Amino acid sequence: MIDKFDLFVSKIANLETIKAIKKGLTYAMPLTLIGSAIIAILNFPVKGFQNLLNQIFGSSWELISNSLHKGTIQIISIFVLLTVSYALATESKFIKRKEIDAAFAVLAALSSYVILTSEADVIISVSDASILGM
Repeated sequence: MIDKFDLFVSKIANLETIKAIKKGLTYAMPLTLIGSAIIAILNFPVKGFQNLLNQIFGSSWELISNSLHKGTIQIISIFVLLTVSYALATESKFIKRKEIDAAFAVLAALSSYVILTSEADVIISVSDASILGM
C-alpha cells in the first residue's frame, strides 16, 4: 500500500507543471521571509517589547508596519504570478523551439490577473500609500 502511494506521489512530483510551480514559489521565498518577519514583530506577545518599539519609533510605527506587511503580501502575489508563469512558459514546447518568447506568456498572465481582480488597488490601496494613510 505504501509503495503504491509512494509511486503515485513520485509521479505527481515529476510532472513538469508541478516542477515549474515549485520553481516559481522558490523564487518568492525571500519576500515571504520578509513578510513573515514583519508580522512576527507586529504580533510579538511581550507588552514590554511593544512599548520599547513605541518609544524608539513613535506611536505610528504600527501603521507603517501594517502597510509594509500588506504591501509585501500583495507584491508576493504578483511576484509569484510572474515567476510561476515564467517557469511554466519555459517548460512549453513553443518556448523551447523559440517560436514564442517567454515574456509574452508572463505579460499575458499579468494582464489576465489585472483584468480578473475585482479590486482597483492591485498593489496597495491609495489610503495606505498616502501620507494620511500612514
